[in-house]
Amino acid sequence: MKRINGILILLMIVAFASCGPAKSSKSPNLPSSYSEDLSGLREKAKPATEAKEVVKITKPPFVNPTSDVTRDVNMVLDSLTAKNRNRGFIEGYSVQVYSGGSRTLATETRLKIMESNEDINPEITYEQPNYKVKIGFYAERVEALKIYQLMKPTYPSTLIVPERRSLRNE
Repeated sequence: MKRINGILILLMIVAFASCGPAKSSKSPNLPSSYSEDLSGLREKAKPATEAKEVVKITKPPFVNPTSDVTRDVNMVLDSLTAKNRNRGFIEGYSVQVYSGGSRTLATETRLKIMESNEDINPEITYEQPNYKVKIGFYAERVEALKIYQLMKPTYPSTLIVPERRSLRNE
Protein backbone atom coordinates (compact mmCIF):
# COMPACT_ATOMS: atom_id res chain seq x y z
CA MET A 1 0.00 0.00 0.00
CA LYS A 2 2.87 2.33 0.82
CA ARG A 3 4.42 1.50 -2.49
CA ILE A 4 1.22 2.42 -4.40
CA ASN A 5 0.93 5.70 -2.47
CA GLY A 6 4.56 6.46 -3.24
CA ILE A 7 4.03 5.83 -6.96
CA LEU A 8 0.89 8.02 -6.98
CA ILE A 9 2.72 10.86 -5.25
CA LEU A 10 5.60 10.57 -7.71
CA LEU A 11 3.17 10.66 -10.68
CA MET A 12 1.45 13.72 -9.23
CA ILE A 13 4.78 15.53 -8.82
CA VAL A 14 5.73 14.72 -12.44
CA ALA A 15 2.32 15.89 -13.68
CA PHE A 16 2.52 19.19 -11.78
CA ALA A 17 6.09 19.78 -12.91
CA SER A 18 5.13 19.28 -16.56
CA CYS A 19 2.33 21.85 -16.25
CA GLY A 20 4.72 24.64 -15.26
CA PRO A 21 5.63 27.60 -17.46
CA ALA A 22 7.88 26.83 -20.40
CA LYS A 23 11.38 28.24 -20.33
CA SER A 24 12.25 30.38 -23.32
CA SER A 25 15.31 29.40 -25.26
CA LYS A 26 16.30 32.67 -26.92
CA SER A 27 19.71 32.90 -28.39
CA PRO A 28 21.61 36.01 -27.27
CA ASN A 29 23.00 36.60 -30.81
CA LEU A 30 19.58 37.11 -32.56
CA PRO A 31 17.83 40.48 -32.61
CA SER A 32 14.51 40.74 -30.78
CA SER A 33 12.50 41.57 -33.93
CA TYR A 34 12.87 40.09 -37.38
CA SER A 35 12.31 41.98 -40.61
CA GLU A 36 13.05 41.22 -44.23
CA ASP A 37 12.48 43.33 -47.37
CA LEU A 38 11.02 41.21 -50.22
CA SER A 39 9.90 44.08 -52.46
CA GLY A 40 12.72 43.39 -54.93
CA LEU A 41 11.31 39.90 -55.59
CA ARG A 42 7.71 40.95 -56.28
CA GLU A 43 6.32 41.18 -59.82
CA LYS A 44 5.84 44.65 -61.15
CA ALA A 45 2.24 45.58 -62.07
CA LYS A 46 1.57 46.23 -65.76
CA PRO A 47 0.36 49.71 -66.59
CA ALA A 48 -3.39 50.03 -67.17
CA THR A 49 -2.93 52.03 -70.38
CA GLU A 50 -2.51 48.93 -72.54
CA ALA A 51 -5.48 48.44 -74.90
CA LYS A 52 -7.49 45.30 -74.36
CA GLU A 53 -8.39 43.11 -77.29
CA VAL A 54 -12.05 43.46 -78.29
CA VAL A 55 -13.86 40.24 -79.15
CA LYS A 56 -16.65 40.62 -81.66
CA ILE A 57 -19.48 38.11 -81.36
CA THR A 58 -21.21 37.16 -84.56
CA LYS A 59 -24.57 35.43 -84.89
CA PRO A 60 -24.60 32.01 -86.48
CA PRO A 61 -26.48 31.80 -89.78
CA PHE A 62 -30.18 30.89 -89.70
CA VAL A 63 -30.86 27.23 -90.35
CA ASN A 64 -34.26 26.08 -91.60
CA PRO A 65 -35.61 23.09 -89.71
CA THR A 66 -35.67 19.92 -91.77
CA SER A 67 -38.24 17.95 -89.78
CA ASP A 68 -41.42 18.88 -87.95
CA VAL A 69 -42.41 17.09 -84.72
CA THR A 70 -45.74 18.85 -84.25
CA ARG A 71 -47.73 15.87 -85.50
CA ASP A 72 -45.91 13.49 -83.14
CA VAL A 73 -46.40 15.78 -80.15
CA ASN A 74 -50.09 16.20 -80.95
CA MET A 75 -50.51 12.41 -81.10
CA VAL A 76 -48.94 12.02 -77.65
CA LEU A 77 -51.11 14.80 -76.20
CA ASP A 78 -54.26 13.28 -77.72
CA SER A 79 -53.44 9.87 -76.23
CA LEU A 80 -52.89 11.45 -72.80
CA THR A 81 -56.19 13.30 -73.08
CA ALA A 82 -58.02 10.08 -73.97
CA LYS A 83 -56.36 8.25 -71.10
CA ASN A 84 -57.39 10.99 -68.63
CA ARG A 85 -60.98 10.95 -69.91
CA ASN A 86 -61.20 7.23 -69.24
CA ARG A 87 -59.79 7.67 -65.74
CA GLY A 88 -62.40 10.24 -64.79
CA PHE A 89 -60.12 12.18 -62.46
CA ILE A 90 -56.80 13.97 -62.39
CA GLU A 91 -54.35 13.91 -59.51
CA GLY A 92 -52.65 17.03 -58.23
CA TYR A 93 -51.94 19.16 -55.17
CA SER A 94 -53.65 22.01 -53.33
CA VAL A 95 -52.48 24.31 -50.56
CA GLN A 96 -54.68 23.81 -47.49
CA VAL A 97 -54.69 26.90 -45.27
CA TYR A 98 -57.40 25.99 -42.76
CA SER A 99 -59.06 22.80 -41.57
CA GLY A 100 -61.54 22.82 -38.71
CA GLY A 101 -65.12 22.38 -37.59
CA SER A 102 -66.05 26.07 -37.68
CA ARG A 103 -67.66 27.38 -40.83
CA THR A 104 -67.32 30.99 -39.66
CA LEU A 105 -63.55 30.61 -39.13
CA ALA A 106 -63.23 29.04 -42.57
CA THR A 107 -65.15 31.95 -44.13
CA GLU A 108 -63.09 34.54 -42.21
CA THR A 109 -59.84 32.87 -43.29
CA ARG A 110 -60.98 32.88 -46.93
CA LEU A 111 -61.91 36.57 -46.75
CA LYS A 112 -58.58 37.52 -45.10
CA ILE A 113 -56.66 35.73 -47.83
CA MET A 114 -58.71 37.41 -50.56
CA GLU A 115 -58.17 40.86 -48.98
CA SER A 116 -54.41 40.45 -48.62
CA ASN A 117 -53.89 38.78 -52.03
CA GLU A 118 -56.31 39.91 -54.71
CA ASP A 119 -55.11 37.37 -57.30
CA ILE A 120 -55.71 34.35 -55.01
CA ASN A 121 -59.20 32.84 -54.85
CA PRO A 122 -59.42 30.24 -52.07
CA GLU A 123 -62.33 27.82 -51.95
CA ILE A 124 -64.10 26.31 -48.97
CA THR A 125 -64.91 22.60 -49.05
CA TYR A 126 -66.73 20.52 -46.49
CA GLU A 127 -65.39 17.05 -45.79
CA GLN A 128 -67.30 15.74 -42.82
CA PRO A 129 -66.73 16.89 -40.07
CA ASN A 130 -64.30 19.63 -41.19
CA TYR A 131 -64.42 22.75 -43.31
CA LYS A 132 -61.27 23.23 -45.36
CA VAL A 133 -59.93 26.32 -47.09
CA LYS A 134 -57.81 25.35 -50.09
CA ILE A 135 -55.96 27.41 -52.65
CA GLY A 136 -55.42 26.32 -56.26
CA PHE A 137 -54.93 23.00 -57.94
CA TYR A 138 -51.45 22.19 -59.19
CA ALA A 139 -50.25 19.25 -61.25
CA GLU A 140 -46.89 19.11 -59.44
CA ARG A 141 -46.01 19.64 -55.79
CA VAL A 142 -43.28 22.12 -56.74
CA GLU A 143 -45.85 24.43 -58.31
CA ALA A 144 -47.82 24.55 -55.03
CA LEU A 145 -44.67 25.43 -53.08
CA LYS A 146 -44.80 29.13 -54.08
CA ILE A 147 -48.27 29.65 -52.54
CA TYR A 148 -47.31 27.47 -49.57
CA GLN A 149 -44.31 29.69 -48.77
CA LEU A 150 -46.48 32.80 -49.15
CA MET A 151 -49.15 31.53 -46.73
CA LYS A 152 -47.03 29.67 -44.14
CA PRO A 153 -45.85 32.75 -42.14
CA THR A 154 -49.43 34.05 -41.69
CA TYR A 155 -51.17 30.68 -41.36
CA PRO A 156 -48.87 28.21 -39.56
CA SER A 157 -51.16 25.23 -40.17
CA THR A 158 -50.72 25.53 -43.95
CA LEU A 159 -50.08 22.22 -45.78
CA ILE A 160 -49.60 20.97 -49.30
CA VAL A 161 -52.15 18.18 -49.71
CA PRO A 162 -52.66 15.66 -52.53
CA GLU A 163 -56.02 15.99 -54.20
CA ARG A 164 -58.10 14.36 -56.95
CA ARG A 165 -60.35 16.39 -59.19
CA SER A 166 -63.13 14.88 -61.24
CA LEU A 167 -63.05 15.43 -64.99
CA ARG A 168 -66.75 14.69 -65.36
CA ASN A 169 -69.33 17.40 -64.84
CA GLU A 170 -71.46 16.40 -61.90
